[in-house]
Amino acid sequence: MQWTGNTQKDIYAINVNDGSKRLVKKDLTGVIMPQFISPTGKYIMWYDSKARNYFAWDGTTTRNLTEKIKYPLWNEENDMPDDPRPYGIAGWYKNDSMLFVYDKYDIWRIGFNPYDNLENTTKGREKKISYRYLRVDPDEKFIDLWTSKWLKGVDEKNKSEILGQWRMSTNGLFGSINYSIGDVRVSSLMSDKRGDVFIAIKESYTMSPNLFSSYNVFNIPSET
Repeated sequence: MQWTGNTQKDIYAINVNDGSKRLVKKDLTGVIMPQFISPTGKYIMWYDSKARNYFAWDGTTTRNLTEKIKYPLWNEENDMPDDPRPYGIAGWYKNDSMLFVYDKYDIWRIGFNPYDNLENTTKGREKKISYRYLRVDPDEKFIDLWTSKWLKGVDEKNKSEILGQWRMSTNGLFGSINYSIGDVRVSSLMSDKRGDVFIAIKESYTMSPNLFSSYNVFNIPSET
């Protein structure tokens, strides 16, 4: 049905040892991409554009992962005659034990243990701040929040940007420390393997893009 602008997809799980395959999902109208496969290969996940939810197959059964999230996980401002695209995912937690999914403003933690509660880890909707995960290590396979990670926030009201430190506390709850970066834009944030030195591009409407480095990521917005 090419007139829809998209083709339906069949998803197969292939045994790399003997080449055998198993049909997981037939005639998907939606999205599947490499980062939707969990790092250890335990789960195959996809976004169903008709159901407007994420689903995961664990080798035996398929589960709706996001049915309890009451906010749209798709582009609410879509103005094309087609199903809106999902906002996407931040990534997987180590050992495939959790998944981090975006809505317009926040990052939701989804546990694969049936007794693990759903959690909004960023609380951006209350202040109309849209948070997205900054992957400072391009070789990162999963998100380990026992060490600090970094978020970028954009204030919907005035378009100012925020750097956030995102981590999990000893009681298992998530939180972030925000730092306003004012009237500048910080992009392409990266660090060395130990997280000791950071580099980023900083620019504004009065300053051309420049590359900065610092031992403290929060210092980059104020450096000249």
